[in-house]
Amino acid sequence: MTVPELFINFIIFFVGIAVIATVIVGCIAAYMIIKGINRMRHEEWEIAEDMSRMKAEMPEFLQDSDEPMSRRLRKMRKRE
Repeated sequence: MTVPELFINFIIFFVGIAVIATVIVGCIAAYMIIKGINRMRHEEWEIAEDMSRMKAEMPEFLQDSDEPMSRRLRKMRKRE
C-alpha cells in the first residue's frame, strides 16, 4: 500500500467510528427524552388524581380564587 491509500483508509476508519459513536449517542438521547416524557405524563396523572380527590374531599378547594390550581393543591398537600 502506498501512503495515500493508507491515509484514505485511516480517514474512512475514523469517519466510520464517528458515525457509530453518533448513532449510539443519538439512541441514548432518544431514550432519555422518551423516559422524561413518560415521567412528565406520570406526574400529570398524579396531579390530576390529587385534584379530583381534593375536589371530592374538600369543597373549599373548589372556591373561586386568584391563585392557580397548582398553588392551591400545594397548600392542601401541606395541610395533610
